[in-house]
Amino acid sequence: MGGIDPTDSWWESGQESTREEAAVFGELNWSINKYIDIILGARWYDVDIERTYYIANPATAPKTVIPSIGDDSGTVPKLGLQYNVNDDVMLFAVYSEGFRPGGGNRNRNEQTLPLTFESDILENAEIGLKSTWFDGRLQVNASVYQMTWDDTQVQIGGPRPGIFRPNIRMRCCQFR
Repeated sequence: MGGIDPTDSWWESGQESTREEAAVFGELNWSINKYIDIILGARWYDVDIERTYYIANPATAPKTVIPSIGDDSGTVPKLGLQYNVNDDVMLFAVYSEGFRPGGGNRNRNEQTLPLTFESDILENAEIGLKSTWFDGRLQVNASVYQMTWDDTQVQIGGPRPGIFRPNIRMRCCQFR
């Protein structure tokens, strides 16, 4: 009698992944004068990802195999300005970007989602203060920043309302 063998294991899944990544980062600090410094930086990246997901429900059923191949390359910048008020107080402003490579969704059986999703970029803007007071006995650091993350990509295993958040904006401050 053909069919699926009996089992106490109702779900089996796994993945095999290969990831190759190359990146180069450089930063240049240029002192315009004794008070003002400019910071210029960039990160170039190249990512190749191969993943194969498999799913069996129940565990003795034939496996559903889902291949996922993705690649991405690009450059993200860093720009900064630093104002040295004196030897103990420095004000700064920075803009930078970060990225996260795309990947593959773990679809179950019917392909209700795209097999792959694209990279996303995070933009960060920050202003702050770094200082020491009372002959170095007190250190005060403070910053205010905003991170904007558009078209956020989230790996999901099936259509579930509320999981995908396309745009995120965080506004924060810290004081130490």
